[in-house]
Amino acid sequence: MSAARDCAYAVIRRVLDQDAYADRALAAEAARMDLDVRDRALAMHLAYGTVQRKRTLDEALLALAGRRADRLERPLAHALRLGAFQVLFAGGVPDAAAVNETVALVRRAVGERAVGLANAVLRRVADGGPDWYTGLPDETPQQAGVRHSLPDAIVRTWWEAYGRERALGLCGAANEPAEFALRPNPLRAAPGEVERELTASGVEYSRDAATGALVVRGPLDLGASRIFRDGLAVAQSRGSILAAARVEASAGQRVLDLCAAPGGKASQLAAAGASVVAVEQHAGRAAELRRTLERLGAHEVQVVEADGRTFGDGRFDAVLVDAPCSGNGILNGRPDARWRRAAADDEALPVLQAQLIESAAASLAPGGRLVYAVCTLAPAENEHAVRAAGYEPRDECRTWPDSDRTTGFYTALVAAP
Repeated sequence: MSAARDCAYAVIRRVLDQDAYADRALAAEAARMDLDVRDRALAMHLAYGTVQRKRTLDEALLALAGRRADRLERPLAHALRLGAFQVLFAGGVPDAAAVNETVALVRRAVGERAVGLANAVLRRVADGGPDWYTGLPDETPQQAGVRHSLPDAIVRTWWEAYGRERALGLCGAANEPAEFALRPNPLRAAPGEVERELTASGVEYSRDAATGALVVRGPLDLGASRIFRDGLAVAQSRGSILAAARVEASAGQRVLDLCAAPGGKASQLAAAGASVVAVEQHAGRAAELRRTLERLGAHEVQVVEADGRTFGDGRFDAVLVDAPCSGNGILNGRPDARWRRAAADDEALPVLQAQLIESAAASLAPGGRLVYAVCTLAPAENEHAVRAAGYEPRDECRTWPDSDRTTGFYTALVAAP
C-alpha cells in the first residue's frame, strides 16, 4: 500500500510541479519503484484521481480546515490533496487508514514539523467531508465546476451547447475510470487469439458487438504482455474505433491520415486493406508512429513528416482529419488535460482545424470521402470548425462519455455547401 501511495505522490508532484503528462509520469515512477500490476493500478487510481479532483479537493481543504492549498508549501499541499482524495473519493479505503498513511507520507516527504498540521487537517476532512461534498450544489456551471473539479469554461461549453442535464452527465463522466478497450489487430493476430491470451492470463473482458473491441475489466499490464509485444491488439477506445471506421477504407483505396500519431487509426485503416499515407508534423511523434506501425505489422503505411495544413501529395480516395483539439471528450483518461486548457486555445484550435479541413479537401480525388474527427464535444471545434472551412458537416455523430460509456468523439462527413 505505501509503495503505491509513494508512487502516486511522486506522479502528482511531477504533474502539478513539473508539468509532466500523467501517463508518462506514472509509467516512469512505477518502473522506478518496480511496482507489481496491482500496486500500479492502485497508484494510477490515486494519482489520476487526485489530479482530476484538484479543484474540489482544494475547496474541501479550505471549507473544512481553513487551509488554502496554494498558500501551503507545495509538497505538503500535494500530500494533503492525496489524503483528501482517499477520504472523499477513493472508495474502499477506511478513513483511519487514509489519514494515517498520508500522515506517514508527510513525515517522509516533508518532515516531522508538518505532521501535526497534516493530521489535524485530514481528520477534519474525514469528519465533515462526505456530508460537505454531498451538499455541494450544481445549479450553475460554476457550482458544477467546483463539484466535479472542472474549469468553468469547459462546463459552460457543455451547458450552453447541450443543456444542464447533459452537461452534468458529462461532468460526472469526466471523473469516472476510463474504459480500457483493445482492438484486435488482424495484421498480427489470428481470429480469437487476443481473447485466448486474455483468458489464459485470467483477465476478464467483454466484446463490443458494434466495434469488435474487447473491453477489459480489471488490471492488465498491457506493456508487459505478449498482446503488446507482438502487436496482437491496439489500446483504442470504442469511440476512436468508430471514428476511423467512418472512413470506410477498403482494399485498393489510397487513404490519407492527416494527423496520424500515435497510430491506432492509421493501423486500423491499413488493416482494412487500404494504402495509407500517415502525416505527422512533429519529428518525435513521427518516430513513435513508425515504431508503433512496425510493431503492429502495418509495414506498408508511408509515414511523412509534414504540416497537415500544407501537405498535398496526390489525390486520395479518402482522407481522415483526426485534428488536434481541446480533448474534452477524453478527460477521464487524461487527468491533467483539464488543467492544461488555455483561453488562447479556444481561439487557435478552430482556426487550425479549419485549415486542416481545407488542406484535406484539396487532397481528395473527385467523389472522395472526407471524414473529420475530434475527441471533443465543443461545437466551436465540431460543426462550427467544418463550416469555418467553407464546408457542411453531414451525417454527424457524437459518442457520449456519460451514456455511451466511451470516449467523446465528434465525427462528420465533410461536404460542399
